[in-house]
Amino acid sequence: MPISYRRIGVGDAALLSTVADGVFDEPIDPGRLKTYLATAENLMVLAFDGEARRGAMRWCAASPSRQGH
Repeated sequence: MPISYRRIGVGDAALLSTVADGVFDEPIDPGRLKTYLATAENLMVLAFDGEARRGAMRWCAASPSRQGH
């Protein structure tokens, strides 16, 4: 099956609930994730092989979810 890519938004946050340890710099904070995904200047794309997640890419211009961190 070909790899597909999908930009995720606030309603897709559950897709990140089973991310393996070490994928991100720190554990996912649900509040910060919601803020990040709700900010139009931020971008998170997941790669899928069928239904299986195979990768992620993110970009942020100036994320308020990282302020003070």
